[in-house]
Amino acid sequence: MSKLLTTRHKQTNCPRCSHQLNATTDVQREGQRAPEPGDVTVCINCGQILTFEEGLQLRRATAEEVQIVQADQKLWRLSQFLSRRFN
Repeated sequence: MSKLLTTRHKQTNCPRCSHQLNATTDVQREGQRAPEPGDVTVCINCGQILTFEEGLQLRRATAEEVQIVQADQKLWRLSQFLSRRFN
C-alpha cells in the first residue's frame, strides 16, 4: 500500500463552515503532488468544494470547477458524503 502525500499549508478557514484547514492530502494514487493554484479540494468537515488560489488560500469553487469535480466520481462522492453529514 502506497503512502498518501499530505502537504501542510498556511491555515485558512473553509468559507462554508469556518473549519480551520492547514493541510491537504492527495487521494489520487498515481502522480501524487502538492497542491497548486487552480487545484480543487474538499473541506473534510462540510464537503464544500474549494479551489486553491495563490499562497494556497482557499475559496469556494466556481460552477465550472464543480462540474469538473462531478466528473471525478471518487472526489464527488466524498464531497456529497461529507456534505450530508454536515447538514
